[in-house]
Amino acid sequence: MSCDAIGSRLTARDIGWGPNAAHTLIEKVSFSLDAGDRLAIVGPNGAGKTTLLRCLYRGLVPTTGSVYVDDEDIHALPARKVAQKIGVVLQEMPADFPFTVKDVVLMGRIPWRVGLAGWTDADRQQADHALEHLNLQHLSSRTFSTLSGGEKQRVLIARALAQQPQIIILDEPTNHLDIRHQLEIVDLLSSLKLTVIATLHDINLAADFATKAALMQDGRMSAFGPARTVFTEDRLSGTFGVKVRKRPEVTSGFTFSLAAS
Repeated sequence: MSCDAIGSRLTARDIGWGPNAAHTLIEKVSFSLDAGDRLAIVGPNGAGKTTLLRCLYRGLVPTTGSVYVDDEDIHALPARKVAQKIGVVLQEMPADFPFTVKDVVLMGRIPWRVGLAGWTDADRQQADHALEHLNLQHLSSRTFSTLSGGEKQRVLIARALAQQPQIIILDEPTNHLDIRHQLEIVDLLSSLKLTVIATLHDINLAADFATKAALMQDGRMSAFGPARTVFTEDRLSGTFGVKVRKRPEVTSGFTFSLAAS
Protein backbone atom coordinates (compact mmCIF):
# COMPACT_ATOMS: atom_id res chain seq x y z
CA MET A 1 0.00 0.00 0.00
CA SER A 2 1.33 3.46 -0.87
CA CYS A 3 0.78 6.93 0.59
CA ASP A 4 -2.09 7.27 -1.88
CA ALA A 5 -4.06 4.37 -0.36
CA ILE A 6 -7.73 4.81 0.47
CA GLY A 7 -8.66 4.98 4.14
CA SER A 8 -10.78 2.68 6.26
CA ARG A 9 -14.04 3.09 8.13
CA LEU A 10 -13.84 3.89 11.84
CA THR A 11 -16.67 3.57 14.35
CA ALA A 12 -16.71 4.57 18.02
CA ARG A 13 -19.56 3.17 20.11
CA ASP A 14 -20.32 4.64 23.54
CA ILE A 15 -16.68 5.35 24.33
CA GLY A 16 -15.93 6.36 27.90
CA TRP A 17 -12.74 6.66 29.92
CA GLY A 18 -11.63 7.92 33.30
CA PRO A 19 -8.81 7.24 35.76
CA ASN A 20 -11.36 5.76 38.16
CA ALA A 21 -15.09 5.13 38.45
CA ALA A 22 -15.70 8.45 40.17
CA HIS A 23 -13.83 10.56 37.61
CA THR A 24 -14.62 10.24 33.90
CA LEU A 25 -12.92 12.42 31.29
CA ILE A 26 -15.10 11.32 28.36
CA GLU A 27 -18.37 9.41 28.27
CA LYS A 28 -20.88 8.06 25.76
CA VAL A 29 -18.98 9.21 22.67
CA SER A 30 -20.30 7.63 19.49
CA PHE A 31 -19.66 8.45 15.82
CA SER A 32 -18.86 6.78 12.52
CA LEU A 33 -16.54 7.79 9.68
CA ASP A 34 -16.52 6.53 6.12
CA ALA A 35 -13.28 5.67 4.36
CA GLY A 36 -11.54 8.89 3.31
CA ASP A 37 -13.43 11.17 5.71
CA ARG A 38 -11.52 14.00 7.38
CA LEU A 39 -12.76 14.63 10.92
CA ALA A 40 -11.91 17.79 12.85
CA ILE A 41 -12.52 17.53 16.60
CA VAL A 42 -12.76 20.92 18.30
CA GLY A 43 -13.64 22.12 21.77
CA PRO A 44 -12.27 24.09 24.71
CA ASN A 45 -9.29 22.97 26.78
CA GLY A 46 -10.25 20.11 29.06
CA ALA A 47 -13.15 18.98 26.87
CA GLY A 48 -11.67 15.48 26.45
CA LYS A 49 -10.31 15.73 22.90
CA THR A 50 -6.89 14.18 23.55
CA THR A 51 -8.37 11.48 25.78
CA LEU A 52 -10.74 10.54 22.96
CA LEU A 53 -7.88 10.33 20.47
CA ARG A 54 -5.94 8.05 22.81
CA CYS A 55 -8.90 5.67 22.94
CA LEU A 56 -9.15 5.73 19.14
CA TYR A 57 -5.54 4.66 18.56
CA ARG A 58 -5.36 2.26 21.52
CA GLY A 59 -3.26 4.52 23.67
CA LEU A 60 -5.95 4.00 26.33
CA VAL A 61 -8.34 1.12 26.83
CA PRO A 62 -11.87 2.56 27.07
CA THR A 63 -13.63 1.81 30.33
CA THR A 64 -16.85 1.60 28.30
CA GLY A 65 -17.57 1.08 24.63
CA SER A 66 -15.49 -0.09 21.69
CA VAL A 67 -13.61 1.24 18.65
CA TYR A 68 -13.90 -0.55 15.31
CA VAL A 69 -11.84 -0.25 12.13
CA ASP A 70 -13.68 -1.89 9.24
CA ASP A 71 -15.83 -3.81 11.77
CA GLU A 72 -12.82 -5.15 13.72
CA ASP A 73 -12.54 -4.19 17.40
CA ILE A 74 -9.07 -2.69 17.72
CA HIS A 75 -8.74 -3.96 21.29
CA ALA A 76 -9.30 -7.51 20.10
CA LEU A 77 -6.45 -7.22 17.59
CA PRO A 78 -2.71 -7.60 18.26
CA ALA A 79 -0.97 -4.25 18.85
CA ARG A 80 1.19 -4.83 15.77
CA LYS A 81 -1.91 -5.21 13.59
CA VAL A 82 -3.41 -2.00 14.96
CA ALA A 83 -0.13 -0.17 14.24
CA GLN A 84 -0.39 -1.34 10.64
CA LYS A 85 -3.85 0.18 10.39
CA ILE A 86 -3.55 3.43 12.39
CA GLY A 87 -0.76 6.01 12.22
CA VAL A 88 -0.44 8.62 14.97
CA VAL A 89 1.18 12.06 15.15
CA LEU A 90 1.20 13.31 18.75
CA GLN A 91 1.23 16.88 19.99
CA GLU A 92 4.44 16.38 21.96
CA MET A 93 7.39 16.90 19.63
CA PRO A 94 10.85 15.57 20.57
CA ALA A 95 13.20 18.50 21.22
CA ASP A 96 16.45 16.63 20.56
CA PHE A 97 16.11 13.58 18.34
CA PRO A 98 19.63 12.36 17.38
CA PHE A 99 18.56 10.79 14.09
CA THR A 100 18.45 11.93 10.50
CA VAL A 101 15.17 12.73 8.80
CA LYS A 102 15.41 9.49 6.81
CA ASP A 103 16.00 7.52 10.02
CA VAL A 104 12.92 9.06 11.63
CA VAL A 105 10.72 8.30 8.63
CA LEU A 106 12.00 4.72 8.48
CA MET A 107 10.78 4.25 12.06
CA GLY A 108 7.30 4.23 10.60
CA ARG A 109 8.18 0.83 9.13
CA ILE A 110 8.64 -0.83 12.55
CA PRO A 111 5.13 -2.40 12.60
CA TRP A 112 6.02 -4.24 9.39
CA ARG A 113 9.43 -5.58 10.46
CA VAL A 114 9.90 -9.30 11.01
CA GLY A 115 11.95 -10.20 14.05
CA LEU A 116 15.30 -8.42 14.25
CA ALA A 117 15.71 -8.09 10.50
CA GLY A 118 17.08 -4.82 9.18
CA TRP A 119 15.31 -2.45 6.82
CA THR A 120 14.25 -4.07 3.57
CA ASP A 121 14.17 -2.55 0.10
CA ALA A 122 10.39 -2.27 0.51
CA ASP A 123 10.89 -0.31 3.76
CA ARG A 124 13.28 2.12 2.10
CA GLN A 125 10.93 2.49 -0.87
CA GLN A 126 7.99 3.39 1.41
CA ALA A 127 10.15 5.87 3.35
CA ASP A 128 11.33 7.49 0.11
CA HIS A 129 7.74 7.66 -1.13
CA ALA A 130 6.66 9.41 2.09
CA LEU A 131 9.57 11.87 1.89
CA GLU A 132 8.67 12.65 -1.70
CA HIS A 133 4.96 13.03 -0.84
CA LEU A 134 5.85 15.73 1.70
CA ASN A 135 8.64 17.35 -0.34
CA LEU A 136 11.28 16.39 2.20
CA GLN A 137 13.84 14.63 0.00
CA HIS A 138 16.30 17.52 0.30
CA LEU A 139 16.24 17.18 4.09
CA SER A 140 16.67 13.41 4.29
CA SER A 141 20.25 13.61 5.58
CA ARG A 142 19.63 16.46 8.02
CA THR A 143 19.52 15.77 11.76
CA PHE A 144 15.93 15.99 12.98
CA SER A 145 16.80 18.36 15.86
CA THR A 146 18.14 21.00 13.42
CA LEU A 147 14.81 21.42 11.62
CA SER A 148 12.23 24.17 12.05
CA GLY A 149 8.92 23.42 13.77
CA GLY A 150 7.07 23.15 10.48
CA GLU A 151 9.71 20.86 9.00
CA LYS A 152 9.64 18.61 12.07
CA GLN A 153 5.87 18.31 11.86
CA ARG A 154 6.06 17.31 8.20
CA VAL A 155 8.71 14.68 9.03
CA LEU A 156 6.49 13.17 11.74
CA ILE A 157 3.59 13.04 9.31
CA ALA A 158 5.90 11.39 6.75
CA ARG A 159 6.82 8.81 9.40
CA ALA A 160 3.11 8.08 9.91
CA LEU A 161 2.57 7.76 6.14
CA ALA A 162 5.53 5.38 5.79
CA GLN A 163 3.67 3.20 8.26
CA GLN A 164 1.12 2.54 5.46
CA PRO A 165 -1.95 3.11 7.65
CA GLN A 166 -5.52 3.39 6.49
CA ILE A 167 -6.22 5.94 9.25
CA ILE A 168 -4.01 8.74 10.54
CA ILE A 169 -4.75 10.46 13.86
CA LEU A 170 -3.17 13.81 14.76
CA ASP A 171 -3.31 15.75 18.03
CA GLU A 172 -3.11 19.49 17.31
CA PRO A 173 -0.89 19.17 14.22
CA THR A 174 -0.76 22.97 13.75
CA ASN A 175 0.13 23.77 17.37
CA HIS A 176 3.08 26.20 17.78
CA LEU A 177 3.38 26.72 14.02
CA ASP A 178 3.26 30.07 12.24
CA ILE A 179 0.41 30.86 9.86
CA ARG A 180 2.26 29.72 6.73
CA HIS A 181 3.15 26.34 8.21
CA GLN A 182 -0.36 25.91 9.62
CA LEU A 183 -1.80 26.38 6.14
CA GLU A 184 0.77 24.01 4.64
CA ILE A 185 -0.07 21.26 7.13
CA VAL A 186 -3.83 21.65 6.62
CA ASP A 187 -3.42 21.61 2.83
CA LEU A 188 -1.29 18.47 3.13
CA LEU A 189 -3.82 16.68 5.33
CA SER A 190 -6.63 17.67 2.97
CA SER A 191 -4.75 16.11 0.05
CA LEU A 192 -4.46 12.67 1.66
CA LYS A 193 -6.86 9.94 0.61
CA LEU A 194 -6.60 8.30 4.02
CA THR A 195 -9.18 8.64 6.77
CA VAL A 196 -7.85 11.55 8.87
CA ILE A 197 -8.83 12.50 12.42
CA ALA A 198 -7.34 15.65 13.94
CA THR A 199 -7.94 17.86 16.94
CA LEU A 200 -7.65 21.53 16.02
CA HIS A 201 -7.93 24.78 17.97
CA ASP A 202 -8.42 27.05 14.96
CA ILE A 203 -12.07 26.84 13.88
CA ASN A 204 -11.40 28.44 10.51
CA LEU A 205 -8.65 25.93 9.70
CA ALA A 206 -10.92 23.11 10.88
CA ALA A 207 -13.77 24.33 8.66
CA ASP A 208 -11.48 24.38 5.62
CA PHE A 209 -10.00 20.96 6.38
CA ALA A 210 -12.93 18.84 7.54
CA THR A 211 -15.55 16.81 5.72
CA LYS A 212 -16.94 15.88 9.15
CA ALA A 213 -16.70 17.82 12.40
CA ALA A 214 -17.29 17.10 16.07
CA LEU A 215 -17.71 19.45 19.02
CA MET A 216 -16.48 18.25 22.40
CA GLN A 217 -17.67 19.81 25.65
CA ASP A 218 -17.34 18.52 29.21
CA GLY A 219 -16.27 15.07 28.05
CA ARG A 220 -19.16 14.57 25.64
CA MET A 221 -19.55 14.94 21.90
CA SER A 222 -22.23 17.60 21.69
CA ALA A 223 -22.43 17.66 17.87
CA PHE A 224 -21.22 15.52 14.98
CA GLY A 225 -21.86 15.66 11.26
CA PRO A 226 -20.86 17.51 8.09
CA ALA A 227 -18.68 20.49 9.02
CA ARG A 228 -21.13 22.99 7.51
CA THR A 229 -23.92 21.79 9.82
CA VAL A 230 -21.78 21.46 12.97
CA PHE A 231 -19.90 24.75 12.72
CA THR A 232 -22.77 27.15 13.27
CA GLU A 233 -22.78 30.41 15.18
CA ASP A 234 -25.04 29.09 17.93
CA ARG A 235 -23.20 25.82 18.45
CA LEU A 236 -19.73 27.40 18.48
CA SER A 237 -20.90 30.20 20.78
CA GLY A 238 -22.36 27.69 23.22
CA THR A 239 -19.31 25.43 23.14
CA PHE A 240 -16.68 28.12 23.67
CA GLY A 241 -18.65 30.72 25.65
CA VAL A 242 -17.88 33.50 23.18
CA LYS A 243 -19.76 35.43 20.51
CA VAL A 244 -19.28 33.82 17.11
CA ARG A 245 -20.25 35.44 13.84
CA LYS A 246 -20.07 33.96 10.35
CA ARG A 247 -18.19 36.12 7.87
CA PRO A 248 -20.57 36.49 4.92
CA GLU A 249 -17.88 37.56 2.48
CA VAL A 250 -16.15 34.14 2.46
CA THR A 251 -17.26 30.56 1.99
CA SER A 252 -15.99 29.54 5.42
CA GLY A 253 -14.77 31.75 8.22
CA PHE A 254 -15.80 33.00 11.63
CA THR A 255 -14.95 35.95 13.87
CA PHE A 256 -14.89 35.66 17.64
CA SER A 257 -15.37 38.10 20.52
CA LEU A 258 -15.93 37.80 24.25
CA ALA A 259 -19.53 37.33 25.28
CA ALA A 260 -21.05 40.02 27.47
CA SER A 261 -20.73 39.22 31.16
